[in-house]
Amino acid sequence: MTEQSSLSVGRPLRGTYLLASRLVLVIIAVMLGLAMVTAVAGLPAKPVGLADVFHDTLRRGERLDWAEVKNPVTGVLLNFRAYDTLLEVAVLVLALWAAKALGPVGGLPATLLGTELLPRAVASVFVPVAVIVAGELLWLGSDYPGGAFQAGTVLGGALVLLRLTGIYGGLREGRPHQRLMLAAGFLVFSVVGLICLPLNGTFLDYPTGWAKFSIIVIEAAVMISVAVIFLGLFDRTVASGSSKDWTTNKNAASAEAPVS
Repeated sequence: MTEQSSLSVGRPLRGTYLLASRLVLVIIAVMLGLAMVTAVAGLPAKPVGLADVFHDTLRRGERLDWAEVKNPVTGVLLNFRAYDTLLEVAVLVLALWAAKALGPVGGLPATLLGTELLPRAVASVFVPVAVIVAGELLWLGSDYPGGAFQAGTVLGGALVLLRLTGIYGGLREGRPHQRLMLAAGFLVFSVVGLICLPLNGTFLDYPTGWAKFSIIVIEAAVMISVAVIFLGLFDRTVASGSSKDWTTNKNAASAEAPVS
């Protein structure tokens, strides 16, 4: 068979494949659309949300027996919809891995503030305060606004400041303790869920009297993971250059700028 005849045979096959793949995509889109329409049509006319149940209970000055917390957000995210929060933590870890796979894309030096005395003095005052605030947000999150994600963000900001001042070197490959901190939230979340299996027969169905303790343990681990992920994303997407390169590029840009 000649090369021309092979091409003539391959074109119809390729066209058939493209048509079949488009048809499959259309079928999937139609099925998803029908599923969404059915779900919306099945909603009650006057739905009672979980937040309404929480607030009605709290209005009477009571705690929800199954949640064992007063903060409705914590009760929903860490108890009633714990599966969703577990997957959200997994998505954060995957986001950092994806950023590492793409390679550095930023241009600011990791030690942008340099090693001068003033930035380090500011960091020495701010970082301990940030750690205390993060711990307070974590502890109060079960009954008041706060929680693991807010505390992790504050702690991550402190790590970024340490990174900018050169006090902390940031994430490095081949360090087991950093990998453990990165995956701590997902691992502890999963282990607590597995412990619940023989006790209540359901994954992440906390035993009575242990819900609040389990939530605090999970949130502590998630806080550490969020802080490390925050620092890792900063390293990969913002601070990928060196101080020398950044200064050279800045000076070159200033020299090329037109003088008015």
